[in-house]
Amino acid sequence: MWSKKAAAVAGGAIFLTLAGLIRLNYLFISAGLVMLTFVVLSSFLDVWMPNVKIRRETTSDNIFEDGTMSVKFIVKNTGLGIGFVEIYDSLPPQARIIKGSNYTLLYMKPWQEVSFEYSLKLPLRGHYHLGPVKMRVKDAFDLFYNERIEESVHSFSVFPQIEVLEEQIITSRAPKLLSGAMPLNLIGAGTEFYSLREFVPGDSLRSVNWKALAKKGKMMVNETVREDVMDVILLLDVRE
Repeated sequence: MWSKKAAAVAGGAIFLTLAGLIRLNYLFISAGLVMLTFVVLSSFLDVWMPNVKIRRETTSDNIFEDGTMSVKFIVKNTGLGIGFVEIYDSLPPQARIIKGSNYTLLYMKPWQEVSFEYSLKLPLRGHYHLGPVKMRVKDAFDLFYNERIEESVHSFSVFPQIEVLEEQIITSRAPKLLSGAMPLNLIGAGTEFYSLREFVPGDSLRSVNWKALAKKGKMMVNETVREDVMDVILLLDVRE
């Protein structure tokens, strides 16, 4: 693709050539033809642009809220071309860059390998991804360039931050009402039937299931769901 610089040089070359022909000024004609030849040759030299390969590395796949993730890019020119390379890594809207930048401009020499890195922070939990990567490769004269999008996407999760809360922080604004014993879905003392098991010495005869004894020919006792007094605390996450 043509850059603004290439279009300006080509336009100037055509203007000088036409002005030289009109005024019969061989200096203008020569300068215009030289500039036009330079632009045309440069357009064919775009095959000598850097052949760039990129790789992204991160410190972890998952972080906690307000945690920091470091991202490192390794950029390698796998050919003989030289030129400029622009790289932009797409980020979630909620991300905040605290060190470095997700954009860079590099001058790549043949077979050169360079790296850059940045650190970001995400304040809200959720599932996010980095990428895709937008890349622009220019020739050494910055006249022509190629653009492409690398579908290099890194998915990661942000977990809620874990904090140890003191007991007095979670309190009720009104006096608590005794709601009575609540089932805990555990075996223990209670009134709600849970399961049957075989009789063992020490079991109370009041817990013997006489119907099961008549049916199976051995003593079986009833196990019940444990009931206990407990507090129920409901926490709502109202963040957007």
